[in-house]
Amino acid sequence: MARCSRCGRDNAASAAACVACGTPLPVAGAPKVSGANPLIRPMPTARATTAAPTTHVRCPSCGVPVPAGFKFCGACGTPIPQTTGAPPARTPAAAAPLAAPPTAAKRTGPRGRISALGADSSVTGSWPLLTDDTSMGTAAEIRLTDPYSAPIQGRFVVRGAGLSFVPERSANGTFLLLRREHPLSVGSEFRVGRQLLRLDAVPPKPATAELLWGSPNPGYRFRIQQLLAGGLEGDAFPLREGENAVGRAAGDLAFPGDGYVSGRHATIAVRGDQVMVKDLGSSNGTFARIEGEIPVAPGDLLLVGEQLLRVDPA
Repeated sequence: MARCSRCGRDNAASAAACVACGTPLPVAGAPKVSGANPLIRPMPTARATTAAPTTHVRCPSCGVPVPAGFKFCGACGTPIPQTTGAPPARTPAAAAPLAAPPTAAKRTGPRGRISALGADSSVTGSWPLLTDDTSMGTAAEIRLTDPYSAPIQGRFVVRGAGLSFVPERSANGTFLLLRREHPLSVGSEFRVGRQLLRLDAVPPKPATAELLWGSPNPGYRFRIQQLLAGGLEGDAFPLREGENAVGRAAGDLAFPGDGYVSGRHATIAVRGDQVMVKDLGSSNGTFARIEGEIPVAPGDLLLVGEQLLRVDPA
């Protein structure tokens, strides 16, 4: 063994330099020659170049295996880069820190897609939802060309794992295809074929001492008001208690001139203070105006003016 005169570390007898601090060690049996470089050593023998165990690193200068964690090569004294991450055998407190737990993967790709449908249900346009808030309208990220759409008609917003539609204030509104019975309140609008309809309360009898001529009111409390282009009002259909049929040629509300209304299109049921509308499997569907934020899912259909939009998966 050869003890380092600087740090006191015991080294192998054949070592040329201290493995702890790199101080040159005297070579046993070698003559002291003035000016000689004590770090110059003979080429390592074949035994010294055998494969190193996995706990060793090779000296970048002479290639001799050096125990992991040693700061200097014991053969030539070259400093050993401490980049292997292996802990020194004599200092367990200096062990490499544990790797941080992996962070949750960030979402990549769209959360859904909005597709524009033509008259034959073919896709005429498609927009991926790449952000958590995507606007829709004639001057929005989902760019519509329908003349009845506002610059910002509404927004598709990601809510956790779901998707919602938030309407903006607009003259013509956005309508959702009904898949089940839907409640109506006074002022609610819905679309049947090309008809825009609104639920109104029957106005109270005018306060006057003079009697007004007309058919007696059998107890109507609600009526459906037809809305015409330009904001005009058309026909009014009083609703009786129970079910009121909506159709093209027959029913309590009939629209014989509208080819988009089915023969038996929908029903409007009055049950006391409650009014419900239900589609009867019509060809073109019944749509209710969206009044506030609602969840939407793949397959849902939205109607903006004459443009039909479908929510599709990403």
